[in-house]
Amino acid sequence: MKPPGYAARTDPEQYQPTLSREICVHLLAQRMAQLPPVSAKIIAMHYHENMQIADLAVCFDLSEERIRQIVSQTLALLRAYASRLFQNP
Repeated sequence: MKPPGYAARTDPEQYQPTLSREICVHLLAQRMAQLPPVSAKIIAMHYHENMQIADLAVCFDLSEERIRQIVSQTLALLRAYASRLFQNP
């Protein structure tokens, strides 16, 4: 019996448990909740509300370059976290 929350790879000979998409999304959402509030808001507004960098800069009273830095740093942090989720044990 496979553990709950895990999905088999397509080749049964090479079975290695992987986190299901649903669990990964949940874990990333939890990680997003731990981000500094401004970073989380900028990411949410940029990617979920499709706000442009210039509009975010005005909204947060920051330079466009600073908004780009926050987006870049936050995405790097989330990517690093996600890559640790998918590492083989």
